[in-house]
Amino acid sequence: MSATTPRFPNPGSLVPAVNDATKVLYQATGNGSIPRATISLVQLRIGQIFQSEYLTTLQVNILRGIGETEERIGAVADWKDAAVFDDAERAALALAEAVFTESPTGQRVTDEVYAEAAKHYDEEGLVTLATVIGQIGFFVPLAVIGQPIPGTSPSKQWRQ
Repeated sequence: MSATTPRFPNPGSLVPAVNDATKVLYQATGNGSIPRATISLVQLRIGQIFQSEYLTTLQVNILRGIGETEERIGAVADWKDAAVFDDAERAALALAEAVFTESPTGQRVTDEVYAEAAKHYDEEGLVTLATVIGQIGFFVPLAVIGQPIPGTSPSKQWRQ
């Protein structure tokens, strides 16, 4: 397969339960306890960690669509040193990064990382944030194995 040809057809057409899982995940993450921008910033960072052009492009387009600035979008990879994020966004990014990167101590999400997130999010928000992180975790294998075409509509991103 070439870089512009996905490896397989739409996963939801092959395994319809994928569509059901996708719908449930979007309902769970869209409950309003986490701002839409924060969700996409977190998911963009995870796409970057996994070096997924598809997931990165998807989240960049969502962020642009909701009015995020190019400065903030471009700063996600270097969020620890960027002054454009508030403390709640930083806590969410730290939590996501902790889940998906190895820790020299063995504990990915330390008590300090959790405590910082808990300063900014109530319990519903923390569970929603964990679900946001899990949601993108659900899509990572489909993106890195299946290689859908970045920046195209869902109906055209998979092999026909």
